Amino acid sequence: MNNQRSLAPSIIVLIIIVFLTGGIFAWKYVSNTKEETRLPEEKLPSLSNTAECNKSSSRIEQIITGPFRSIDDFTSAGETTLSGHVVTRNKKYFEEEVEKVYLEITPQTENTPQANFYSYFIHLVEEGNAVNARDNNNLLFSLGELKDNGKVLSSTANISSLAEAKILSAIKTGEAISLRLQVPIWVAMGAPSNFSFACAIEFSEN
Repeated sequence: MNNQRSLAPSIIVLIIIVFLTGGIFAWKYVSNTKEETRLPEEKLPSLSNTAECNKSSSRIEQIITGPFRSIDDFTSAGETTLSGHVVTRNKKYFEEEVEKVYLEITPQTENTPQANFYSYFIHLVEEGNAVNARDNNNLLFSLGELKDNGKVLSSTANISSLAEAKILSAIKTGEAISLRLQVPIWVAMGAPSNFSFACAIEFSEN
């Protein structure tokens, strides 16, 4: 009888130890299974700021490097960095309503690539070229058009992913941004609704 009484606590302690050990092993097993089945966290790709002109394009006569300037009496081309607000305008294009995206550039009076850019393209608008537009004295320089309910910027220009993200954000926030543009000498007549005279557009920190 005494032996049975002395064994009872030992058996209870042993049962408790077995349950605790089993619980610990079960917890570790479940934790390891969750770790194995957990999907890796999605990492957002770094936004590229590289954009190059497509030199093989049959519509480009010549790609000009260096500051935006007059190439001859009728043509200007080159590279420049412009700051302005991004604005949109609804426009009819062959009976289709499109939402055009423009960089709004205020009048430039200094003798700089930006001033040359402004005067050249505002003159084209005055001559009847419909790619860009004018709002009072401001030049609306075409960057392309919005697609997919405003989520995508469609353009003939090669726009870096960083520049596209900044442009789409600037449409919503109204903040001014700076863009680095390369403008070649174009040939051929007629332009699609998403046409831009720039063939490459990058975001500029300046």
